[in-house]
Amino acid sequence: MKIDSSIVQSYLDGKSGDDYSEHWIFYHLTDGKKLFDEPAPHRKSEIEDCLRRVIEVCENFEFLNHGLVDEIFGDIHPALQQTNLLLVVGCPPPYDAMVRSHKGVEYIVFDLVSFVNYSLQGYDFVKIVRGMLTHEVVHTLINARYPQQEMNYTEKLSYIAFHEGFAHLLAFCDDISTLAPTEEHKKRFDTAKMRFEMALLEKDPKAQHDHLFEANTGNYWDKFAAISSKLYLLKNIMSLKCIYEQGWQDFAKKVVEYNWE
Repeated sequence: MKIDSSIVQSYLDGKSGDDYSEHWIFYHLTDGKKLFDEPAPHRKSEIEDCLRRVIEVCENFEFLNHGLVDEIFGDIHPALQQTNLLLVVGCPPPYDAMVRSHKGVEYIVFDLVSFVNYSLQGYDFVKIVRGMLTHEVVHTLINARYPQQEMNYTEKLSYIAFHEGFAHLLAFCDDISTLAPTEEHKKRFDTAKMRFEMALLEKDPKAQHDHLFEANTGNYWDKFAAISSKLYLLKNIMSLKCIYEQGWQDFAKKVVEYNWE
């Protein structure tokens, strides 16, 4: 894994946000608009400790659900060695972890202020980093097999659902195959699926723009494409390899036509 922590180091060295806020990442969070929140100087010790711990986890990284990851994607070690991890400070919520491309190169991006905040809230730090790395590396593996291309609105929704379904499922817990679907999962699936189905029928361009944003942004259970797809895959966990090989093109249709039994 190739780790670039230059932005974090600039902050730790006491440099003003003006010295690193023009980095390309702050223009690639959403729609080309610059987004940057300068981190407070008094958080240096927290960020420095977070940086050390993130690098330690990365150097000893193990996927959550590593058996399923190997089954679906094959030998992931070459891809993992070429993975670019950009560690930053200055990305506003909800941009804590993401995949972004710049000049043809794909980067996993972690904002360490967000990671510190999660740790202070009592979350298991190592589990957070392993989960987010699993989630984002899955995105890079899917991108390698199914590169993004020119798509219409419904194709974009299907592509998002395919990506987020696999990434959320495989990063949810250590061994997702032992998780039995519950009645609560069914309720969540039905609600998210209904919103997904309505979004696919939308014709108004402004509403379509909103649906594409909300498909995987906002409160966890409100991310209708991600949630419905994750739970669809959970119910079909014995067929993940087959579903993956079939690709993203008809994935949205599979999700919205699925009847939870």
